[in-house]
Amino acid sequence: MKTEMASLITSGYQRGHANQENRVEIIIDNYYNNSNQLSGNRWLMIKINRKTDYAVRVLLALAKQPKGEIVPTRKIREEMLIPKAFTQRIVADLARDGLIRTYPGPKGGLQLGKSPNEITLLDVVEAIDKQIYISDCLRAPGECPLDVGCPVRGRWAKLQAMILHELAGVNLEELAEEAFQIEENNKRNLRLNLDAE
Repeated sequence: MKTEMASLITSGYQRGHANQENRVEIIIDNYYNNSNQLSGNRWLMIKINRKTDYAVRVLLALAKQPKGEIVPTRKIREEMLIPKAFTQRIVADLARDGLIRTYPGPKGGLQLGKSPNEITLLDVVEAIDKQIYISDCLRAPGECPLDVGCPVRGRWAKLQAMILHELAGVNLEELAEEAFQIEENNKRNLRLNLDAE
């Protein structure tokens, strides 16, 4: 599952999920996908909103650079397709938690605050949202009328623990290596296609 999650993120980090919420939360949502699937097919989707997705993109772009490299914020924003309106807030949140360093001035930019193998996806999510919950009963257990007597609450807690474990098991070094491999594969496939023409 760890490898599958890393593959999903590195191959799809430029496809953000639309989310009008300002806060970041993982939502479990049963929905009908009418655009890409046959009507009536039911899916269970775990959704991470745009701000977290963009934060992962910023860190992945930095992790792909040589050690100690300072990268202009604009370059990262353009490379990773991050709207300018989000960049300042994301940079502030990541810098606050020590995941990046910021350098002002015309020759300034961003730099990883730690080694890529020391920054996990869980670190990124928690830098943006601090804590994540897949159910309101885990976020505020006293508000549920069933509370501890509910047999489902324990299942949500187990699922949440699994998600946190997987997020903690994927680091930026792994993602950067996989991103490089994807890029090499794409270049190789392009050359093969051109040779075949």
